[in-house]
Amino acid sequence: AAKHFVDGVSLVLRTLKQRGYFLYLIARAEEQPLSLIQQLGVQSYFERVLITREKQSVDFISCVDRPIDRSHSFVVGDRVRQEITFGNQLGFKTIWVRRGPYQNEPPLVAIEEPTHAVSTLSAVLDLIP
Repeated sequence: AAKHFVDGVSLVLRTLKQRGYFLYLIARAEEQPLSLIQQLGVQSYFERVLITREKQSVDFISCVDRPIDRSHSFVVGDRVRQEITFGNQLGFKTIWVRRGPYQNEPPLVAIEEPTHAVSTLSAVLDLIP
């Protein structure tokens, strides 16, 4: 959970939960994610929070504790070389939130191309029914 995701995060998470989605968070340990999650008061929206040294595609599967319908599942992230790539490799729809330090880091290869790109976190609500 990067600091640039803070604006609108509670609204987005609450809305997605109300729409029936199960939410999972995978964060890198050096980003101090637990303190930010607690500070924002959003931990209750997530089924599970996984803190890892370095994100890997296996984390996206091991974090989820139920069968996955990939056609109705999304990976939302701010890095095309991490979350978007892993989501694409695993057959999820991907949404690149172009905010923060990686907003100008364009996809270089096909596997890094997101299904959708948005400029604000709240814009994902227009893409996730």
